[in-house]
Amino acid sequence: MSRFLVVAIDHLEASLPTDDRIVSLRENIDRSARVRLGEGVITASEYLDRRTEWLTAQFERARHRVELAQARARVLTTLGLEVQ
Repeated sequence: MSRFLVVAIDHLEASLPTDDRIVSLRENIDRSARVRLGEGVITASEYLDRRTEWLTAQFERARHRVELAQARARVLTTLGLEVQ
């Protein structure tokens, strides 16, 4: 089995809790920005910037999960096992 795949899997597994934390923090920021927008404290453009940051964090988390699944599938394929 490729050492690269093992390192990639370890790295991606380690990134998942961080990704979850980033999404959670961005969600809190988004919620606060929505309230501030409603109160007229920030502009719609500023709110959209915060919203985009939250969505980007969600996409990055999903990308890492897909990459992890791909790496695991490559390991199974390399070992000659069926990917389920």
